[in-house]
Amino acid sequence: MGWVEGFWFVGHFSGLVGGFFDLVGHSLGLVGGFADLVAHCAVGWTLSGIGWRLF
Repeated sequence: MGWVEGFWFVGHFSGLVGGFFDLVGHSLGLVGGFADLVAHCAVGWTLSGIGWRLF
């Protein structure tokens, strides 16, 4: 393998690693959004429960 092929291979591998990190970042974003949604619903349910107890 010549040095030109070596550079191409390294560049290609870096692209793959970058794509993988993009995917992981996107997945974490989805998980974070889901956690926000669950927390939002939990707060809503808690407030509803407090409201039921007060009245």
